Amino acid sequence: MRYLGPAEIRQALDPLELSERLRAAFADHARGRGANSPRLVLPTVGRGALGAMLAVSPADGLVGAKLVSVNPENPARGLNPHQGIVVLLDPDTGEFRAGFDASEITALRTVALSIAATKALARADARTLAVFGTGLQAYLHAIAVPRVRSIEEIRIVGRDPLKTARLQKRLRDHFARIGRSGPAVKVDTNPAEAARAGDVLCLCTAIAQPYLRFADLRPGAHVNAVGACRPGMREILVSPRDPLAVFVDDRERAREEAEEIRSYFVGERADRVVPLGDVFAGTHPGRVGNGARTLFKSVGVGLQDIVAAGLVLENLARREKHS
Repeated sequence: MRYLGPAEIRQALDPLELSERLRAAFADHARGRGANSPRLVLPTVGRGALGAMLAVSPADGLVGAKLVSVNPENPARGLNPHQGIVVLLDPDTGEFRAGFDASEITALRTVALSIAATKALARADARTLAVFGTGLQAYLHAIAVPRVRSIEEIRIVGRDPLKTARLQKRLRDHFARIGRSGPAVKVDTNPAEAARAGDVLCLCTAIAQPYLRFADLRPGAHVNAVGACRPGMREILVSPRDPLAVFVDDRERAREEAEEIRSYFVGERADRVVPLGDVFAGTHPGRVGNGARTLFKSVGVGLQDIVAAGLVLENLARREKHS
């Protein structure tokens, strides 16, 4: 039985490369090929939950599933709150191919789809990135977005001054390490002010109550909202009355889980919520005009997990062949 842990996955998976694979897989899914199952979630102990997601991507020859346990108390134990496994099966025989650490796959596939969304929806001349949160996703988004847009300034906003300062240092060290000056990294204590300065915003917190509203977004801003992952949690307050173009990874999953855009699914408003795959497939234009405000709400789907796992195997096989 082959099992790939966090270090092996990290070495084999580049989020930028993965973003292109996800773009192709989501476009294929939008054309009616492949499938995502509804997310099955069961309560466990305390505030914990156990979730399962199944997915098939015929074009990639991928069949698999993710079983993940979400434990909000884990950070206090020094553990990732997401623990579990992603499994790939042989598409013809159903035989086990490999297992993968779910936390690492989830982290990298989440930011990879945000990269794809940013490339498709953010203005080409975006220069300022505002990142909300101080955890792993905040870090990954802060180093990823400058790879697809010419970001000159990053503003980070966090509730804990010590964690925010640590993230600032970590980002400065990262850009120094890769051999270029990189964007200026600043700390901002006012969420609304940081939002008003941002051409691209990445919302990566676990805060239940919204700390931003539509009026805080400057004309032309693009938002990647990845943090609020359960019903009842909202990072930004928006409504169908706002001139906001809303995109999601999966419309049905968003209808059930994305509290921020719950009101968009009342009556006939659901047509305003556009699957990102439609943009990738060329059946929806995405951003319409430089002044348009766009929001990508990510809830996470199994297709992301199996495509990421498949790319890990592909890259490892290529390296082994040439070693």
